[in-house]
Amino acid sequence: MIIVMKDLSESGTNQGETILCDGANYAPGKWAGPEGLSIDGEINVQVSEFLRADSAKVRNRKNHRVTVSFACKRDCGTVDAAEAFIVQFYATCKRGTQLVLATGSTAATKLTINNAALPKISLKHIGVMVQAQFSIIGGSIS
Repeated sequence: MIIVMKDLSESGTNQGETILCDGANYAPGKWAGPEGLSIDGEINVQVSEFLRADSAKVRNRKNHRVTVSFACKRDCGTVDAAEAFIVQFYATCKRGTQLVLATGSTAATKLTINNAALPKISLKHIGVMVQAQFSIIGGSIS
């Protein structure tokens, strides 16, 4: 699975993007994963319970909220490169407006989460490997 965070302007033009996952295969300089992919979604509902009513009324108020969490690993080749990568990645990572998840080499199945943000990134290195934990919050799925 390929996961990309795009930074879109108000008019919808791409201002840059950050690849958060390159797929399942380990390769130097690529993100391998995702591991522990979790997609949680909820919508805002209003429950109305009135005195002496036969049943409660539930109204869908929409306001979709989706949370995507996953981990990835990256082989940086050397310890120095891993340390430098952590600092550079955190500073240059696009924090979003749109998240794209695509499966397969041809991206046959594609999921887009609009109004997405990347509020939490956790990076650490173990030797030459960098481990990352991403948590993205977004709006509706298309």
